[in-house]
Amino acid sequence: MDTIIPNFIVYTLSPTNHVLYSNRSAAHASLNQYNETLADAEKTVELKPDWPKGYSRLGATHIGLHNYHDAVSAYKKGLEFDPNNEALKSGLSDAQSAMNRARPPPMSSSNPFGDAFGPEMWAKLTADPATRIYLQQPDFVRSEGYAVIGGIVEH
Repeated sequence: MDTIIPNFIVYTLSPTNHVLYSNRSAAHASLNQYNETLADAEKTVELKPDWPKGYSRLGATHIGLHNYHDAVSAYKKGLEFDPNNEALKSGLSDAQSAMNRARPPPMSSSNPFGDAFGPEMWAKLTADPATRIYLQQPDFVRSEGYAVIGGIVEH
């Protein structure tokens, strides 16, 4: 069974040892315990803010928590200290890819209903006697970007 060093031992051994927090962060990450990983990764960069590996731990943690924007920020910060660090570059690429995959597809228009009132829907609404009456209200039709010309709805 894996054993992770408890807080009281960390504080007793060396409360300012950034490597100890970094290693414990990695141990938690290997067990998918990302909330615990986050606390240790943050402590690592707090104790040694110019150490690139700390930002690598922090970025990986944020990816595990699906906080992709924070992961990108962590990797970029680490690259400020070591621009050629391959682990940071790879992590940044992974975080950016994950962030792009997590984005919802862009809307086709600024209308949150998209094309819900497109030509096909207007045809169905016009054909239905229960909804046809609403299409005869010019203010509603205009609000959807259409015009009523000779009793016919035009886009």
